[in-house]
Amino acid sequence: MGLALLPAPAMAHVPGLPAEAMASLTLGLRLPFLYPEALLPLLVLGLALTGGPRPLIAGLAGLGAGLLGADLLGEAATALALGAGALAGAVLALKGPPLPGMLRHGMGFVLPALIMAALYHGGSASAPALMALGSMGVLAVTALLIAEIADLLLTRLPGPIPGIALRIAASWLAAILILMLAFVLAGPAPGGAGA
Repeated sequence: MGLALLPAPAMAHVPGLPAEAMASLTLGLRLPFLYPEALLPLLVLGLALTGGPRPLIAGLAGLGAGLLGADLLGEAATALALGAGALAGAVLALKGPPLPGMLRHGMGFVLPALIMAALYHGGSASAPALMALGSMGVLAVTALLIAEIADLLLTRLPGPIPGIALRIAASWLAAILILMLAFVLAGPAPGGAGA
């Protein structure tokens, strides 16, 4: 135990990992936080996983399926991720936690799949493996972390206020996702940006 406190040489990157691979990994770790079509459904997913067992196998399978199906969905992946996130947020706002097991498992598969497809559509075949693995890891950990924090608030704070706050957060996320979906479906403004 005391050996961990001794000074050791600091390294800027993982030993033996080339700089290009390290850059690919760090980009993969940041990617889900750079795009709202990934981040907002991810927040909904974390809230939807509260109050019950976590569908880890379904989530991991969804991440893999999303990466594999990203090229098939193409540009539609963004709209599908936003729409699925809005629907999941609306269901959570209406039902409240905990969601029934089958619904939680369904969301645990579909949302990660569509988030990965939205991140990697048009480029999953050529995306470096470390970048995809970084994105998968950060998506899984973030969803579980949000669920754990929400569980902690629901169990530690007295009364109905935490449950109501979670439902309000889900409804706000659903509303934001619906607005974003409307902008995506509307497409670019007529006349372009310069008009």
